[in-house]
Amino acid sequence: MTRKLGPGDSVGGYEIVGKLGVGASGAVYRVRRAGAAQQMALKLMHKEHLESETEKRRFVREAEVVKKLAHPNIVPLLDYGDTDDGTPYLVFALLTGQPLDERLKGGALSNELNGRFAIHVLRALERAHGLEIVHRDIKPANIFLSRGVMGDIAQ
Repeated sequence: MTRKLGPGDSVGGYEIVGKLGVGASGAVYRVRRAGAAQQMALKLMHKEHLESETEKRRFVREAEVVKKLAHPNIVPLLDYGDTDDGTPYLVFALLTGQPLDERLKGGALSNELNGRFAIHVLRALERAHGLEIVHRDIKPANIFLSRGVMGDIAQ
């Protein structure tokens, strides 16, 4: 899959702090700009996808789409590019909290939280649909609950 990267390694000018997870198209790392304190999430395409122009286009299209979606309930894209060896990467704001599927393992949510999170997800989808973008993979694992000044928000 993706090359072995660890703390201290560099990708596109970002220093790896740690690994956050692995998905179908790439691995996600906690990163920061060299010498900076603010941390972000960097998604690096799996090496085996580099052979596929379709996969590379899909990854780049994700960046272009997310860039247009600026909305409080959509994780903001901060940067994107290619590494020196041509591997595409995306840099997102690093959220604190947990995915909805993890939160649900602790039991059902209250009606108040269900309603609040449903409104957040629907607002994000309304934004996407207004730009003629269809998500195609709405599920609890792809909804992140993070802390906001007004309580938990779904993104």
